[in-house]
Amino acid sequence: MQQIISPMRKRVWRGSKRPAAAICTVKSGGKSKQVTLGVWGSKEALEAYKRLTAEATATDARSGGMVTIATLCARFYADAEARAADPDNKFDPRELRHYATVIKYLVQLYGSTLANRFNASCYREYRAYLVTIAPNVESVPDGIYSDSKSNRARGIVGQPKERVIKRAWSVNYIKQLMRYLKMIFSWGVGHDLIDPSVSERFKHVERLRCNIPAKERRVDVPDEIVRATLPYMTPTLRDMVIIQRQNALRPNEVCNLRVGDIDRSGDVWRVRKITKTYIPMVIVFCESDREIIAQHISGKSANDYVFSPRESMLETWAAQAEQRKSKVTPSQLARAERAEAGKLDAYNECYTVDAYRRAIYNAIDRANKAGCNIPRWTPYQLRHTAVTETSYQYGIDAARVMAGHTTINMTAHYEHTAERLKADLASKRGVYFDSQN
Repeated sequence: MQQIISPMRKRVWRGSKRPAAAICTVKSGGKSKQVTLGVWGSKEALEAYKRLTAEATATDARSGGMVTIATLCARFYADAEARAADPDNKFDPRELRHYATVIKYLVQLYGSTLANRFNASCYREYRAYLVTIAPNVESVPDGIYSDSKSNRARGIVGQPKERVIKRAWSVNYIKQLMRYLKMIFSWGVGHDLIDPSVSERFKHVERLRCNIPAKERRVDVPDEIVRATLPYMTPTLRDMVIIQRQNALRPNEVCNLRVGDIDRSGDVWRVRKITKTYIPMVIVFCESDREIIAQHISGKSANDYVFSPRESMLETWAAQAEQRKSKVTPSQLARAERAEAGKLDAYNECYTVDAYRRAIYNAIDRANKAGCNIPRWTPYQLRHTAVTETSYQYGIDAARVMAGHTTINMTAHYEHTAERLKADLASKRGVYFDSQN
């Protein structure tokens, strides 16, 4: 694949009787070279230059010489959407939002630029632009607290209400966006839209150096903190936390668990599923897990979810009814039944990951109002705790099997046993070095 980067010009051979030659510079495979077309001013040289120009023009039209960045991004995103919609294709649909972020700012800066002219300088400028626009954590005014009974009890009526936006981009996320940028141009090369030399230009760009802090690693949550939070949860939420902690499940796996997913034919209950990334997943429930799950699947069909927020709300309303001190009249009971049926329709059949996390946050807030001092923890920290405990007791390979990872390198991001192992070594080892001898 050749590209002409200079017009035809004359070359004179000094100290020789050879006639002047017509030459031009051609770029092929990332390297430039001079091509001799013939005798300067001859018809053969002109025809050779026209033929070379026509080949290069056809190559540019076929490989994206006239394709802009906006066109390349549009075709790439359309192909990504088609792959995400295809159930037989191994593609994670969650990557679409990262593609959209990269394309948004890329088209904003270089939408009308030809794809073949996107060089290393453009790459650096785009990366520097991502660093400057990385949103930070800030408080945004969101009106004032209204005059309600709860706000009056808290003494915050009329005070400004602010919401915190936590969308800070870390260095790792900016590097991830730049990898998606390279993916877009590599896709263009693979589909004969741009010249292969374009994607080769990014290999020698220096690494990113900026003052944006790296994202803190997620750590495990101690079991003591989890146990202190359980009494302030509804029975359904409490059982979800226990099942996730004992089996190192992802939050979406425990939220989307259906009755039909559980194989109850043998003595051991199993769940065999294929994840969105086409990785086989096997979950084996112990005896205590089976007792918990059996309470939630009684009377349900195969398509019903094991844990439902509707059941959790019924448990909440039942607890509130038990705490009621005044007597309930028949008319109030009839109205409550009608209102309860309408309220249940407002809740989903299963928990979402965000709803699951917010339910845990609410339980922590209730515990702190009761006098406890419990820091906030997330459902994903339960998975870290389970992997860490398994790795500490049975080794990292057992933790890999428990977490459902294909490589130990991925499991190493989840297990945090280094400090505990150092403490064990310090308690067991003897004196290696004595300063007195």
